Amino acid sequence: MVEKLLVFFVDSNKPAPKITIIEEDKSDMVVLNDYIGPESDIISIGEKPVEVVSHKTGEVFNFSVQVYKIYYSPITSRISLTANKREVTDTPIHQYIPEFKETLFEVTSGKQKNYTVKAYVLGKFLDDSVTVERDGFKINPERLGKEEGEIIADVSETEIEKAAAKVVKEYFAEEVDKRSEEKRAKIINYINESAPWHRSLINDVDIDSMPMGISNFELEMRFQKAKYEREREIKISIHELQEIAENEDNDIDFQNQIHELTAKISIASKNDLAHYVCTRKKVIELFDSFRKRKDDGTASYESTMHNLIYPMGYNSEELDYEDHNLWLLDERLAFSKFTASDYS
Repeated sequence: MVEKLLVFFVDSNKPAPKITIIEEDKSDMVVLNDYIGPESDIISIGEKPVEVVSHKTGEVFNFSVQVYKIYYSPITSRISLTANKREVTDTPIHQYIPEFKETLFEVTSGKQKNYTVKAYVLGKFLDDSVTVERDGFKINPERLGKEEGEIIADVSETEIEKAAAKVVKEYFAEEVDKRSEEKRAKIINYINESAPWHRSLINDVDIDSMPMGISNFELEMRFQKAKYEREREIKISIHELQEIAENEDNDIDFQNQIHELTAKISIASKNDLAHYVCTRKKVIELFDSFRKRKDDGTASYESTMHNLIYPMGYNSEELDYEDHNLWLLDERLAFSKFTASDYS
């Protein structure tokens, strides 16, 4: 209940009301104010002023960000824009700080305590911009029937939330840095163990935007996207150079562009070669494991080894190049016009 009513206590410029809960017979009185403080489960981390500059007029708007740590809360960490002591919007912090998506915790005296971070944003601009129903702000494009991203107000909710998220990140810099390093270590380990051909792409992916619990599948999709973007840039560069080649044969800048493009192509080729070599290595290791006898002395079925080399009952018109490993028998078979395997 205190968490729900916390917005009434966040404005340091106004005295907090005393809120009590009492039984009808006047017994068991509980003062909610007592549940906020250094020795309670709701702790004020600090208050910090922030400025957001209007992208239309250059005017500076002042806000105050109040940050709280709430222990044992089931709710994810959030940024709340308030108006006139009312919580109006509620946005997950991990939209701006991915490290906050996973559960936050601290260990005290050997005991783990989970916690949530809540950042309240206060300011005259928000008080003046709130709707009559107090369920949103007039600066929201959707509320005014505008398209997302259209400039309709001096500052946007997103800009204000980003400023608040920056304050939260400063207060929890140590935890964010620790989680960021863990995330980077996980990505490096994925590259070393599963995808060494992505090593040159490590600086092309936005690690900061990745959530803590990102899966290997999601990681691979990020690297594939980075690879696609790099190859797309190469194709565009080749097209542009082809257009100016006739007039710029002796131009130094043109020659430099050629060298830069060649370097990019070389890196992309190395990635593909590393992928090719690593894939072949795994196939050979699997083939060797099939050749060995099992612990009980039995051997693998001939069909098992056959299907590894070439799926039984198929021909080259039904299979993709990657679906067979004829190179295990002879490299030249990879370039044959037609191959087939009978059923047995």
